Amino acid sequence: MATAAASLSNLDTGGDVQARYARVFCFGNSLTDTGNNAILPATAGGPSTSSPYGMTYFHRPTGRSSYGRLVIDFIVKALRVPQPTPYLAGKTADDFFVGTNFAVGSATALDPESLKSRGIVSLVPVSLSNETRWFQDTMQILGPSPNGKLNVKFLHTCKLNGHIRPS
Repeated sequence: MATAAASLSNLDTGGDVQARYARVFCFGNSLTDTGNNAILPATAGGPSTSSPYGMTYFHRPTGRSSYGRLVIDFIVKALRVPQPTPYLAGKTADDFFVGTNFAVGSATALDPESLKSRGIVSLVPVSLSNETRWFQDTMQILGPSPNGKLNVKFLHTCKLNGHIRPS
């Protein structure tokens, strides 16, 4: 599962008030993770932190589970917004103000406890509920908007999984 949400910002351009996207918040797994997996203690130092990952476009490992860019990289380019900071790399409101990526490679939709009750052990202790909690924490760090409302629009949602059934 990969989801991106964009925060709207109002700009006054010569009397015409137009909305544009100011930042992106990302949720998901390796399809949108731009560096959290490389920082999370359970996965730090994994494959995405060494060559050949990142070599096609960035010419260095970036923590992406890809040789090049991810869908989120194309979304932020199309929206003309900054690359969101991986949540685990951020420390201050300034880090998160440009947008935040909460995705972690191998994160699950279900909590580890829920998976365990089904006999499944998750190698990465992060689920969508962790990512949404991180989002809530980030909103607290960023503080209230001028009108007291969080103006977020969900732009892109895709669900892909690695399960292929033999025919």
